[in-house]
Order: sequence, then C-alpha cells, then structure tokens
Amino acid sequence: MKILLVLLLLVTFGSCAHKKNCSDNSSCQKAEVKPAVCYDGYCPMGLSKKLKVKGDHRYYLEYKGKHYIFSSAEARDTFMSKIDHHIKKADSYWEMMEGSDRLR
Repeated sequence: MKILLVLLLLVTFGSCAHKKNCSDNSSCQKAEVKPAVCYDGYCPMGLSKKLKVKGDHRYYLEYKGKHYIFSSAEARDTFMSKIDHHIKKADSYWEMMEGSDRLR
C-alpha cells in the first residue's frame, strides 16, 4: 500500500517540469529551459588566460544559472577550483574583446 502511494505521488508531482501554476496537467508542457551559453562557447579558462579557445560541449558546467563550456575536463576542474576568481578574469577579457576582435 505504501509503495502504491509513493508511486502515485511521484506520478502526480513529477509530471510537470516547472511544478507551479499547473492545475491542469493537459495544459502543462514539459519544456526544458537551458541556460544561456557564456562567452559564445569559448572556454572561460582560456579567456581567463587571455586566450580564445573554443569549448567542447562534453565539458560543461552550470553555475548560478549560466552554462560554461570548456576545452577539456582539466580546464573545467581548474576553473572550478577558484570559480569566482576565474569568472572575473574571463569577464574582464571578454569585455576587452569588444567589436570585431570577438569575430576573429
């Protein structure tokens, strides 16, 4: 009986992706919201070293609602060791590369 109740609860509450303001499951769409990719897909670890290195989608990190793509697992792990420090450095270099420099 307890197992049946647990399964019923899982089906009832697990059917809606956003889990709020959904009184009618027929009108509820399972929409997956993906965070924006930062730095146009360039590796933030590379940017923090003032290098433009394309990221590889196999190595990603979601942090504070943002999606970072890295060139390697090592770059991702190094970035995570001092994440706020590296974000600040990557942001600074990214802002410096305004205009046509970003397109090269």
